[in-house]
Amino acid sequence: MWTYGYLLRRISGVAEEYGITVIYVNEAHTSSKCPIHGHGCGKRVKRGLFKCTTLNKVFNADLVGAYNILITPSPTRGRGNGLETQPGIESPPRGDVIPNHPALAGTLAL
Repeated sequence: MWTYGYLLRRISGVAEEYGITVIYVNEAHTSSKCPIHGHGCGKRVKRGLFKCTTLNKVFNADLVGAYNILITPSPTRGRGNGLETQPGIESPPRGDVIPNHPALAGTLAL
């Protein structure tokens, strides 16, 4: 069985072999910000769920946290190698969502 610390070291080691820099991020409060509108329009409704009160949509809180970590600029590398590396795709301004974005797939309305 792998421990959490061992898993983190393995991820870092394998990423380094491929020239990828790993930046560990504290996940606290990452799932309390709306992935579509930013702060102010959403809340955690219960364990594991986040609700955007503007759109009345419910999202998996882990996906919301992962998305918010993904779009948060790194102090050392900017936004990383996200959409800028894909030809013909530009980063949307905050509040816009690329159609069929995986973090928003399968949402449920309450």
